[in-house]
Amino acid sequence: MHNSGAGAICDWLIADGARAAGIPGLVVGYVQKLNEMGFDIFRSTFMVRTLHPEIESIRFGWTADAIELPVLGNRFYLNKRSTAVGGTSVEEITFSHGAFARSVPYQVSPYKKLDLGAHEVRSRVHATQNEYPIVDDIRDAGGTDYFLFALPKLSEFAHRVSLATRRAGGFSEEQLDVLRSSAKPLAAAMEIQVNRLITENLLAVYLGLHPAQRVLAGAIKPGDVERISSAIWFSDLRGYTDLSQATEPGKLIEWLNGYFDTISTPIINHGGEILKYMGDAVLAIFPVADGGASEAAKQALAAAQAAKSALAEMNERRQSESLPPMRHGIALHIGEVEYGNVGANRRLDFTVIGPAVNKASRIEGLCKTTGRDLLLSADFAQLIAGTKSIGEFSLKGIDQPEQVFIPD
Repeated sequence: MHNSGAGAICDWLIADGARAAGIPGLVVGYVQKLNEMGFDIFRSTFMVRTLHPEIESIRFGWTADAIELPVLGNRFYLNKRSTAVGGTSVEEITFSHGAFARSVPYQVSPYKKLDLGAHEVRSRVHATQNEYPIVDDIRDAGGTDYFLFALPKLSEFAHRVSLATRRAGGFSEEQLDVLRSSAKPLAAAMEIQVNRLITENLLAVYLGLHPAQRVLAGAIKPGDVERISSAIWFSDLRGYTDLSQATEPGKLIEWLNGYFDTISTPIINHGGEILKYMGDAVLAIFPVADGGASEAAKQALAAAQAAKSALAEMNERRQSESLPPMRHGIALHIGEVEYGNVGANRRLDFTVIGPAVNKASRIEGLCKTTGRDLLLSADFAQLIAGTKSIGEFSLKGIDQPEQVFIPD
């Protein structure tokens, strides 16, 4: 079994592992190949280190028969989601920098032993007095053996893989040899997948998730644009010029980042794409999808209202610290935009342009003169129940006066 088994899994990793459907696809494919060889794996986790300003590592977890992975104590992770792979799924849990190492589960986990220098941890399952709490969970799910090993370090980070089996008697020595022999090609396939993930994450941070996916799919030339219908968000801080003149630059950047974080979360949580931070301004879109224009408008308005509440909470904290409040104006419009790459070969910008964007910008400028923090275009308002007009206004560069609305 040693030669043929190790050869089969290594051949698959070299030929297909790097081309699997992301890390979830690699996890499922690796386990499936092992189970074809009689390993009877029912639980596997891949702990992957990544390069991201917020995320230090991601745990990709798979279980047979949709068995729920052990609860990770109090919530100390950033996010959790499931990715479908064929007829099964992989759970992804993201950890902020240092979060896992500071957590209670880590202190009693075999991962800590790896961090202290061990290359692998094997823990047979016993009826009582197991070495780690995680082995008790594996016992309760019918498992017989647990094996955790560090992959060879091909870059700055070493990734970790754990496997649990229900095989009678646990892992055989031949099977453990197969796992050890597969570590190098698994590390190589993993490194390719992780680099793809890092590239997508970094592009998503700077471009937004959907623009990043489009760029990685090949939309990289000037003029690679498409016309889409979208709700448009344009917002701007009030009094930013005076604030910037009266505030030390480092402190101003800290406040500005805090403001952007406060309003960005509602945008993203309601399906929006943040395309630009322009000084103190934000340009975002809510593309019209299956729910139609009304749904896009509904989500954009919900994001604006959530941002208003979040900003009020932020200003309460600022007031308690004797800091000046931060106020903004938001304009919401809906229409067709050109969405894609604009610029030159050496410097491209993934954004939206067109008359609809200009109109949103002009309406936002009315927030200052009207004293309102949220204004809606006529096209947007007709998609929303419960709005009222505050009058017609002339907009710079637009021929016809615009009827402007507010939520009632």
